[in-house]
Amino acid sequence: MINKDIGSKKPEKPNTILVIGNGFDLACKLKSRYSDFIDHYNQKNDHTFIRKNIWYILLHYGFRTNIDFFRNINVSNENNWMNIEYFIKEILQNKIKSIEDFFYNFSTRPLYIGPFSFPKNNSDSFLYDINYYVQSYLKKANYNIYEGLDVESLLFRELKEMEKDFSSYLTEEIKIKNKYITNANSLIAKIENKINEVLNSSLFIVSFNYTNPFSKDVVDSDSIMLVHGNLEQNNIIIGIDCNDVKSESNNDKLFRFSKAWRKINNHEKMINIPPKNDINDIVFFGHSLGEQDYSYFYSLFNYYDIYNNNIKLIFIFSDYGSSEEENLKNEQDYYDKIFALLRHYVTDSLGIKEANSFITKIQLENRLLIERISTNDLE
Repeated sequence: MINKDIGSKKPEKPNTILVIGNGFDLACKLKSRYSDFIDHYNQKNDHTFIRKNIWYILLHYGFRTNIDFFRNINVSNENNWMNIEYFIKEILQNKIKSIEDFFYNFSTRPLYIGPFSFPKNNSDSFLYDINYYVQSYLKKANYNIYEGLDVESLLFRELKEMEKDFSSYLTEEIKIKNKYITNANSLIAKIENKINEVLNSSLFIVSFNYTNPFSKDVVDSDSIMLVHGNLEQNNIIIGIDCNDVKSESNNDKLFRFSKAWRKINNHEKMINIPPKNDINDIVFFGHSLGEQDYSYFYSLFNYYDIYNNNIKLIFIFSDYGSSEEENLKNEQDYYDKIFALLRHYVTDSLGIKEANSFITKIQLENRLLIERISTNDLE
């Protein structure tokens, strides 16, 4: 491939790491949010869907009510997968005992509220709905088969069922959105052109999505790593970061919910990232930069030693708000996330003193770039 802008040949080996997240698929008009997944069944008037899985019940009411059980799980909405995984983390870290009580109370005394308490001004609808859906779930799941099964194993089994459901939904959505693959390859070209304004690039993609829509003439199959599993191989992963498993909990079973444990357990063939000396820049697009993937970022930054080496960090974003005011807010939020991620990494690896000066250091060295591209032309 010839870079028309600067007239030089594309490097034979990857020299740029491109990290992409769900924002990439959303920019390509793929409805890949958790909320899209749930809305799909709501639009089909499939009212039985929510009682199919205990996670759907917990997530549904966790985002919609302030009953005591969900208090202190501070998430705003279910549009972002970062919020879903944060919610799962909070349930696993802090609510396991309550869920044990929750199952016991609903299985033995159907109208008992268990760990829930309702504000006086709350309508009875949540109480009725939770009773109804949990009872329906227990009946559908045949609760007797779970007797003697620890709650971690139950939640893990249910999480894997949730992954299967989302896989089926996303596969169907890709068929419906027939321009997705075209959009994805067009967007990669846009991102690469933006990078080429700085450096003639050859990409190695680290994707946190479940999809691989890229044609081989754009991205070689050995130059993409699907961190959270592959939709085509039916091994997608919804989980938490290893750092979120509290060491003091003495509960080794929680590790099975971590993405690293799941990758090992799936016996996936790992693709090696490029050697240290080959990479000149690390680029981000469409990733929330959230804590749930921090272990991957830490490992990536550590391997390429971004503090000492002359690695450029390029963060690319696109406007996706409904107004200029919303776009401005989103841009400021993104800046905050960039600074938080870099500060977190340097604090963990070198200490607070170096973290305080790192942003200034890479700015002076012209190694931090934040760029905007337009995706309005994607259909």
